[in-house]
Amino acid sequence: MNINHSPNDYKEIKLNDLIPNQILDFDIYILLPNNKKFIKYITRLNSLDDEQLLRLKCKNIVQLFIHKDEIEIYNKFISATIKENISKNNLNESQKIELIKSSARNIIENINSVTGDESAVAWTNNCINLVKMVVTELTDTKIASSYDKLNGLLSTQPTLINHSLSVSSLGVVFGMALGIHDSKSISELALGGLLHDVGFANTPIEVVDKYMKSEQITEEERSLLTLHPSAGYQIVSKIFKSTKLSDNIIKIILEHHENAAGTGYPIGKSLPSLSYLCKIAAIGDKISREILKLKNVDLTYSLVKLLKAQEECREYDKYILSQLLNVIK
Repeated sequence: MNINHSPNDYKEIKLNDLIPNQILDFDIYILLPNNKKFIKYITRLNSLDDEQLLRLKCKNIVQLFIHKDEIEIYNKFISATIKENISKNNLNESQKIELIKSSARNIIENINSVTGDESAVAWTNNCINLVKMVVTELTDTKIASSYDKLNGLLSTQPTLINHSLSVSSLGVVFGMALGIHDSKSISELALGGLLHDVGFANTPIEVVDKYMKSEQITEEERSLLTLHPSAGYQIVSKIFKSTKLSDNIIKIILEHHENAAGTGYPIGKSLPSLSYLCKIAAIGDKISREILKLKNVDLTYSLVKLLKAQEECREYDKYILSQLLNVIK
């Protein structure tokens, strides 16, 4: 069945978001590249079986679409799927990691889809459930094992999703390495890291891409980038209006680009006025971007490099960096 709606009427979803034989609450469309027409592939209350999924993959069709009127239904579906997957105990290590990564992608890519209270609740539940997965995955064992698991979670692909998940995961492991073990603080590091860059939601994608790749940017682009902490604060304030975020999470989102010398943004706070968890998250943010730049996961090298850089430019807490190196070496 051909559908003659505008391309703006559809939202892209990923093939990997769908589980075989799972009953879908929405219609799924595919886009024919030759004539740019959307065709309904699966009707709601049906499912994709293994053979259909394999056929799509063999044809290199990894992009599927839903109609924009069903975004809230889709968000609820994804939220329920994440909850269901968390309760499963039969996943191996790599499956857990892929689940966490795909969940992170869904959450961050759905920022612009959050339009009303119901979809905001679903988005919030997704965030909270993903944090549970990250924290559980990294804290069920001793710090040495968590460090090994962290390497599996990190990615050197320069995308906002990979970076946000990386900062979330680094925050958990760095917090544990520094002796933080209470679930509240660990969860704050995880959720703060996941949400710290949501302010990029309305920044041109090409500017964010250059930022993630540590490429040279213009003054105009720099000005756009410096808006994202304040924009992120506004976004989460709207989305979480019925669920009060802790001060630590708010500070991570708003202050992760402040620095020790007081020359950061958006406020220009200096080291003494920054919260302990925010200092940890800021280091995680920098290390993550260093990993993306080097395309190599080597935490010790990145920490040593960052600590040496503090001799010339005071940006991060030298004491925290030294403590991390003592534990992680």
